Amino acid sequence: MMPYSFTTYSLPLFIAAAVSSGLIYPALKRRQSRGRVTFSVFAALAALWCLGYGFEISAVTLPLKLFWVKVQYIAIVNVATVFFIFTLQYTKGWQRPRRQLSVFFILPIFFLVVVWLEPGLGIFYRSVALDRSGPFVNLSLEYGPIFWMLIAYSYSMLLAGSVQLLRMGRKLSNPFRAQTYALVVATTFPWLGNGLYVSGFNPLPYLDWTPVGFALTAVVLGWTLRRLRLLNIAPIAREVVFDNVADAVLVWNESGQLIDLNQAAVQLFHINFPDDIGITIDEVFSGPFISLKKLAFSTLETQVVDIVHQDGHTVFEASFSPILNHEGEDYGRLLILRDITESQTAQQELAYQKQLFENLVKIARATTRSPNLTDTMAGTLSITIELTQAETGSIMLLNKNQEIIQSILANRNTTQVKKEKTEKKVLKEGLAGWILQHGTSVLILDTKQDPRWIQLPNQPYEARSVLGYPIKRQQTIIGLLFLVHSNPGHFTNSTLELIDAASDQIALALNTAQMYAAEQNLVKELAFAKEEAETANKAKSAFLANISHELRTPLAAMIGYSELIQELLPPETKLETIQKYLQKIYSSGTHLQTLIDEILEISRIESGKVTLHNELCDMDDFIDDVLQTVQPLILKNNNTLQTNLPNQLGTFTTDPLRLRQILLNLLSNAAKFTQEGTITFSAQKTNTSFIFEVADTGIGLSSEQAEIIFQPFIQADESITRKYGGTGLGLAISQHFSHLLGGSITVESEIGKGSVFTLTLPIVTEIEAQPS
Repeated sequence: MMPYSFTTYSLPLFIAAAVSSGLIYPALKRRQSRGRVTFSVFAALAALWCLGYGFEISAVTLPLKLFWVKVQYIAIVNVATVFFIFTLQYTKGWQRPRRQLSVFFILPIFFLVVVWLEPGLGIFYRSVALDRSGPFVNLSLEYGPIFWMLIAYSYSMLLAGSVQLLRMGRKLSNPFRAQTYALVVATTFPWLGNGLYVSGFNPLPYLDWTPVGFALTAVVLGWTLRRLRLLNIAPIAREVVFDNVADAVLVWNESGQLIDLNQAAVQLFHINFPDDIGITIDEVFSGPFISLKKLAFSTLETQVVDIVHQDGHTVFEASFSPILNHEGEDYGRLLILRDITESQTAQQELAYQKQLFENLVKIARATTRSPNLTDTMAGTLSITIELTQAETGSIMLLNKNQEIIQSILANRNTTQVKKEKTEKKVLKEGLAGWILQHGTSVLILDTKQDPRWIQLPNQPYEARSVLGYPIKRQQTIIGLLFLVHSNPGHFTNSTLELIDAASDQIALALNTAQMYAAEQNLVKELAFAKEEAETANKAKSAFLANISHELRTPLAAMIGYSELIQELLPPETKLETIQKYLQKIYSSGTHLQTLIDEILEISRIESGKVTLHNELCDMDDFIDDVLQTVQPLILKNNNTLQTNLPNQLGTFTTDPLRLRQILLNLLSNAAKFTQEGTITFSAQKTNTSFIFEVADTGIGLSSEQAEIIFQPFIQADESITRKYGGTGLGLAISQHFSHLLGGSITVESEIGKGSVFTLTLPIVTEIEAQPS
């Protein structure tokens, strides 16, 4: 006997299986669609059920029928669950991790295990037999309690999925509503088929209509897939369109009801999606977003909106556009909110930096317009008052003892006596004294609330907001700047930032003006000395000519670069360029200061006012400090420094300041007269003396030059003076200091091969200070 007897009843089931299978591949192709895999599994289970039932009614033996029944139950126990999961994904009703969906498969697995153990258990089927009374050999079954549990579970899954679809469908407009309702209609066919089969009202008791119901479901799903583009349009595709962008997107209809939004909007407006779909614009744009309400139906396409909230503020670019149908009718509005806070902040910072740069250029021009100290102070005060919109101000110049040596006070109309009293009072009791004590700037928003401010007697101006700033040069306060306004809170941190950025320029200008004044006084003194020293020797005459050149060259550089800074236009000049020119001014000024110091030192030597201050020195640390100080000078001409030192030199009683001057002078000379060569520093300690040696591979000296090199105002020849600069005082000062320390400096040299200078100092318990 043949195991199968195919009838016309099997054909629709095979067709339904084929139709359901045909839905799998089109669904999987939609890679960006939410729920595509679940839908494909649902279609595969429906196909498996139909296929299995077709073979079951075609089989003629009980074992074969039971086999196909168990195959069917792979689909039967899971199909309702998979459908429910599909609706959760389709409607975005599941917000938890995907792996938690596995909880819905606990009961289906249990049902499947029980079915596969039948008929031995008797709890799913109480009895199993063949019924040959119908048009085909049917399987007659008496159901047990587990079967009814499966029916209840499957019904609950189908019902829950249908409710999920209905809840979302009523909030959507076409074509999304039609798409969703088509899914609900598709779920009714399995319900009807299974209901007829298990209720006993089946017109053909021998036939289970449930697979036929799934066949109709497959037909409806196929039509939905083709005509309504199921899995291809929103709400499935909306996840790709909306949720993958950082901008907040909201859509509302012509009645002002919210109909869609993306994840960014959910987080921004704290909307409960999808339950809050359908709320009004008034409910969405409330609290900090109320300013968007009046723009919702405005004609503006793009608007910048600043939203203030408890954490600060956020700047959005709000883009509004109407949603029109193919006939041009208004269906609603689309709003896109883009967070542009960072770009807005960057633009504001750029504008601030541009303004700051322009102000710095103005300050640079004002402070370098004249080398005169009084003019520089007046220009500095005037430009800072102008740029900060202060009403008045004061500027004070200090000496090393923090005493006022020159000032311009806010009260210009006062006598010299009253001016001096005012200066002493503010240094002792006022804000100026506080700044000198603490070394930091002061921003007073209201002087009536700050005890650091004192009201001067008969003060002709009202001071409510005050900015006090220490002008520093190399961490030393050389002046004080005060700006005053009659309105409280006039000066802000931005004002302080401007003055802070310009402080180095102001300090440099004042320091340069001071050096210029000192240079002018020195030139006058030298000119007067020249008139009275007509009988001076040729060396001193040459010195006067040389020092005049040395003083004017740095001064010309300072004035030249200052003029160049004044000519620079802000849009075309970078701050780094100005800083480079200012550095050149500083270097020239420093060189000028060094020359002046050497002149003063030789003058003190000749007048016999140099004394020693001895102390016990750690020579290892001392030499290391000297070498670190001179290293930049050695590297300037691409030279290499080598040392020849013992492991430990121990201590030595000497005047560290004078010994340091000697060694720095010898090393500096070696660095100056050596190009791309080697400078070697050696030191050794004997029983009676310390010996220091500086050897170079520089230009060298002739024997005649070596004999006169330690005389004051003498250099090897005029060509060396023109090329390398200097006054010819360094070695004379060093030799004099070596004599004070009880030692001497000797030199060995050869032209073109370099020089070796040797300093020998005796080791004694104490070297008495002696006049020169």
